[in-house]
Amino acid sequence: MQKNLFISGFAKCGTSSLAEWFVRNELAEYLVEGFKEPGVYERSDFGSFGLRTSNGWLLDATVSYSVNPAALARMPEQHTKIVLCFRNPWERLFSHFRMRKLETAPPGLKTVNPVDHYPTQILTHAERNQQSYPKKKLPFLQKYLHREAERMWNSDFPGRIAYELAFYFSHGGFPFHSILSEGRYFRGVKNVLEKYNAEDVIPVCVPLLEDDALRAAFLNPLWEWNAKRRKSRAKMFSRVWTSVKKNPIFPRRNFPPRALSWLSTCKISKP
Repeated sequence: MQKNLFISGFAKCGTSSLAEWFVRNELAEYLVEGFKEPGVYERSDFGSFGLRTSNGWLLDATVSYSVNPAALARMPEQHTKIVLCFRNPWERLFSHFRMRKLETAPPGLKTVNPVDHYPTQILTHAERNQQSYPKKKLPFLQKYLHREAERMWNSDFPGRIAYELAFYFSHGGFPFHSILSEGRYFRGVKNVLEKYNAEDVIPVCVPLLEDDALRAAFLNPLWEWNAKRRKSRAKMFSRVWTSVKKNPIFPRRNFPPRALSWLSTCKISKP
C-alpha cells in the first residue's frame, strides 16, 4: 500500500537534512527521483506527472506546500502524514538571509549554483512565479525580480529586515526573496490543520532527534512496530542517525554573538 509523506515546512529548519536522512537510510523514496522539492502539487496539471508508485513511503519535501492553500487542496488525504520542522525563529531568519545572499549573488561571485536541470515536468522557481502572472506582465516581472535580487545582494541583515517590514506595512505582503515570510509558522500550521487531522501532522525540531527516545517518538507514527521488534528497530534508528551526529545539522550558533546587538538599541515609538 502506497503511503504519502510530506515535509511541508518550514524553510531553513533542517528539512533537507531530514529528507536526505529518510532516503539515504531507505526509510522513504522521493516521489520524483532525485528531487527533494518537486513542487508537484503546486501545479494544476499535477495528474499528468505519471508519479511513481511504491509499497512504502513516498516523500515530497516541498516546504512551500504549507503556505499554499491551492497545493494543499490537491494533496492526498488518505494514508498521508505531514511533517512540519521548526527552528528557533532568529536562527532560521539569519540562515535564510545567508541563503538568499548566495542565491542573489552576481554570477561571478556565486558559491552555490541553483539547480540548472529539471525533468521536463518540474518547474523551476522562476517558472512557478511566471505562471502566476499574465503573459503581458512577464517583462515587468523579470525587471522587478532582477531589481529585488540586486537589493537582496546589497543589503545587510538589519537593513533587509527593515526593508521587508516597511514593504509589508505599505503593500500588505512581502517582497520577492523575502526572509521574513517563511518564518510565520502559525500560517502554515493553520493551513495544514484545516485539512488534516492532528494525528496526521508531526511537528519536529530536527536537532532534538539525536535523542533516542525523541527519535523513536517521532518515527512511531510512521513505522509502527510491535513490542518484540521495538528494541531492534530502536537500535537500527540509533545506528543510521550517527552520520547526523557526526555532522550536526545545526551548530549551536551560526552567527556571531553580537550580530543581533542592534536589536537592543531599537526603540518603538508610540503613535
